[in-house]
Amino acid sequence: MTEYIVTGTFRMAGRTQKFTKEVNANSETHAVHLVKANIGSKHKTRKHVINIEKISLAK
Repeated sequence: MTEYIVTGTFRMAGRTQKFTKEVNANSETHAVHLVKANIGSKHKTRKHVINIEKISLAK
């Protein structure tokens, strides 16, 4: 597995919140899925309100 850094925004309670998450995933698509699932579960937001701005490999 590779470590990715995913940054973006999501809408919570009418406001936009920025985030940066580090995840271990098999691919960029898998990393996006893990981040959306994690944020959606933690903040009770739906996946379609989570916007991914950048995905990069961790150094």
